[in-house]
Amino acid sequence: MIQVVGNINFDITAMLDKTRNIEENRVLELDPGIGGTASNTAIQLAKLGREVFLNGALGNDIFGQWLLKELKKRGINVEYVKVTDGERTGFCFVTVNGDGHRFLFTYRGINEKVFPKIAAPEETTFLHLAGISIAQAEKILNNLSCDIPIISYAPGGIVSFENPEGLVKLSKYFTYLIFNEKEWEAVKKVGNIKSKHIVVTKGAKGVEVLPEGFFVPAYLTKVVDTTGAGDAFNAGFIHVISSGGNLKEALRFGNALGALNVQYKGATGEYGLYEIEKFICTREPTLKKYI
Repeated sequence: MIQVVGNINFDITAMLDKTRNIEENRVLELDPGIGGTASNTAIQLAKLGREVFLNGALGNDIFGQWLLKELKKRGINVEYVKVTDGERTGFCFVTVNGDGHRFLFTYRGINEKVFPKIAAPEETTFLHLAGISIAQAEKILNNLSCDIPIISYAPGGIVSFENPEGLVKLSKYFTYLIFNEKEWEAVKKVGNIKSKHIVVTKGAKGVEVLPEGFFVPAYLTKVVDTTGAGDAFNAGFIHVISSGGNLKEALRFGNALGALNVQYKGATGEYGLYEIEKFICTREPTLKKYI
């Protein structure tokens, strides 16, 4: 069983006009949807047929209630999602410009106030922490009642930029630390990371893994919206590693899923296993064994 712990948000995505004014911009399309790096990753894993427990928090408001129903529809086990009265569900306002690049404005809300408890750790073979604070991650690690074979952490931009020292301190506990290029630049300046592997995603350029130092290029593809591309990569990477694949296969599969995701609007895209299999068979046929 794969357990994903972290942020669950209600996203509002605005597709902007290519011609941008200084003071006011026209919004061409406005779409609500599921967001948050943990829920995005969990949804992508469920598309691949994996059993996924999502562990996080929602406010008991209309947005939290909607998210809970939608996550269930997507095959996510939400038994360990805590719904709290009097608190606000996390929000993310996403703007996407003409070339597909996105800017995020995040209200973390209840995501930062709850310290999740790991669900049924004896059944968890892969634990992925996504977007949670250093304090939350530290408490989770301290409260583990048994050893989990593989633990990864994708801290995200807010944590990487605001508390890189904390990341360095906790890094020894993670098999994989996953950053984008800007996050890694911020963290590596403050100390030596002690995770077994550091995975650095570089968007259209590809992905690098350290300390091995090898690089896997990205796939050329039409970009509609880059929102959630990193979370899609994480899901593909986790899927292969937890299926017994090697590191290079995991990086290639992660790149493939990220490249597919940017072809669709929204953080998780309106596609399923059929589209994933078609993309893999066309671009990476040797990875078909993981579908």
